Amino acid sequence: MIDLLKDDDSKFLVLEKLSEKNLNNSFSVEPQYEEYRDFLYKDALLYQSLLISKTYLLIERDSRNIVAYISLAADTVALKPQEKRK
Repeated sequence: MIDLLKDDDSKFLVLEKLSEKNLNNSFSVEPQYEEYRDFLYKDALLYQSLLISKTYLLIERDSRNIVAYISLAADTVALKPQEKRK
């Protein structure tokens, strides 16, 4: 658990790193955003195990429903050899 929420919010919500334990089937989205749900349930744990990204869940304390998530990934900027010299 990470305590980054305001005091008022932390009474109702908790931020946790994604794990098999806290990944339940409660996250829902509008049909046009289904790829976000698909990523969470099909790819996020795999990407985390491959060190591609880390995902954090915003969860309601009482119901344990997933309200939102954020996935953080490191990336690189490809430079041409002449750009690297600069």
